[in-house]
Amino acid sequence: MFAPEGLPFLVVPAIVFFLFALAGVIWKKKYWFAFSGVALLFWIAMLVFFRDPVRVLPEPDTIVAPSDGHVVEIETLPNGATRIAVFLSLLDVHAIRAPIAGEVTGYEFVPGSFLRADDPEAGKRNQHARLDIESEHGLVQMRAISGAVARRVLVHPRPGDLVEPGQRIGFVRFGSRCEITLPSSLKPEVAIGQEVFGGVTILALPYEPAVEKQEGELLLEADGA
Repeated sequence: MFAPEGLPFLVVPAIVFFLFALAGVIWKKKYWFAFSGVALLFWIAMLVFFRDPVRVLPEPDTIVAPSDGHVVEIETLPNGATRIAVFLSLLDVHAIRAPIAGEVTGYEFVPGSFLRADDPEAGKRNQHARLDIESEHGLVQMRAISGAVARRVLVHPRPGDLVEPGQRIGFVRFGSRCEITLPSSLKPEVAIGQEVFGGVTILALPYEPAVEKQEGELLLEADGA
């Protein structure tokens, strides 16, 4: 399947290829065919990059990775939340997917720099789109971050929209980074360096409630007191 966000990147090289090939036929010059070959190679590269495979949506209560790529950071924040950063190389599928079921309560596009997406500072300084999702586990915040090449981040949902885990919600053009901040009620299930797949890889699970002591253990403690 092809991502509609990449349509201009396919149409333009296709037109250029046709014009160069036509010029080669009319004027019978080899360099026109060489130019058309370059345009064709560019068209094929864009077709590969903007691939958008269909993926089966997981169960509604699942927390999944928001994109393909490799986990480059896992950080516990002072408030107990966990921030997970995923780096997308040029070879990864660049569709962005909702990580959890819930209602979108906030959206913001923030202008910024265009550092390499694998630079730790990119998460703080680069241009990005932020999406807040209120879930049954608490507020989940996702940021699609531009990189040195990715100059356009497209995130479609707006406040009031409902999303499901694995639902396709946007696309980032070329290399980029995706960060997600999970509430303290969720435990990360990925590790740094792990390859993840958007809408497929389990990103986190709810913490299990503390196991209550059995009645017999409580009685023994009471007798020993």
